[in-house]
Amino acid sequence: MKFSAEFEDTVRAAEEFVNTRTLEPVKSQIQHARLYVSAFRSLDVYRPIMCSIQKMMEAGELRGCEQDVKVVLRGLTLLHSARYHQVYQDHRIFPMLHQYVQALKLVEDGLASAKDYCAVLKNIYENFVNAVEQITLGNGIYVVNWKNVPEYHFTLYQKVGLRIARLIASEFIGLYVVKVRGEAPLHYHHFLDEHHFLPEYIEGLHYLDGKVCKTTQTDILYIKRGQVHGFKNKGAGEASFVFICGSKETGPWDFVQDIELVDEKFPDAGFDNIDDIGGRDLYKVLEKVRSFEQTFYERLSPNYMRLFQDVVKVCVEYVPPNQDRELICFVVEGNGAVEVEGMSHNIRPGDAFLLLSHTKAKILSPSMILYQFGYG
Repeated sequence: MKFSAEFEDTVRAAEEFVNTRTLEPVKSQIQHARLYVSAFRSLDVYRPIMCSIQKMMEAGELRGCEQDVKVVLRGLTLLHSARYHQVYQDHRIFPMLHQYVQALKLVEDGLASAKDYCAVLKNIYENFVNAVEQITLGNGIYVVNWKNVPEYHFTLYQKVGLRIARLIASEFIGLYVVKVRGEAPLHYHHFLDEHHFLPEYIEGLHYLDGKVCKTTQTDILYIKRGQVHGFKNKGAGEASFVFICGSKETGPWDFVQDIELVDEKFPDAGFDNIDDIGGRDLYKVLEKVRSFEQTFYERLSPNYMRLFQDVVKVCVEYVPPNQDRELICFVVEGNGAVEVEGMSHNIRPGDAFLLLSHTKAKILSPSMILYQFGYG
């Protein structure tokens, strides 16, 4: 696995703290360690790879390399479980990063030893390394484009019959891509608030609490916990859209555990305007915001939603309000860069990234429109 100089410096600081318990020499690396831990935490390859290997073992396809595979599964279990750990704002982040690096090494070494056993394991090894190097070769700012999510990031969730991949996740909210062929079944959540966000047009229907409306060119449906909701793709093939979910009680990690299916029929007709059922026609929002020539942001989601959405127009520079809360940003139009703690990453339409709380961040662009999502 390859590393950037920034990653090596941060890992070295983490190891020094773990070995000496002396903070002062490595204190300046705390925020960098937070960025890397947050990126590893968001990365959604551990569970899909774990499921693939377990299925192969159950089918008896990995006889002869069981020991290496057990090492891989042990490392993947550690990585998958670590998503529950808090991204600390102080020195406790160093042991977390150290543990991530050790677990990643377990998986890489085990897969490297087993990869020549069969073509599938070789492919898994290459996919794992490619995914992790998105982080280890970077400076800690983790940017993912919703249109370019590799297939091996997706997991089929049998309960709802949908393939879903996590792009970004924080303490309280996460941003996911879901692939829908036919219907996303009607359901509700006890704890999670949710947004169904269509970055581009899908011929289909939104459902919320007995009301149905047609999709527009780009729109979003605001869903409060307890509200029955679903989506119907009326196109011939599979279509993808984004959902954002969040909860102060559970965080975004186990959204499937908070799904209650509802045995109701999905109506085939309804309203023409998504505003009539509790959403927003984002095309109209963009038409208005494009004309602004100064940096500006406005709350789009209703006041009753704890999970919120803002639209932001960046003209030269925007300083996000992330000092006391984490924000997930989604670039709609324009190119530019996000700077965090003095480090920079280029961003373009379709990119999503997390801004941790208590970090110095700004977004730079001559002209950009983005959405920011948060909880609280």
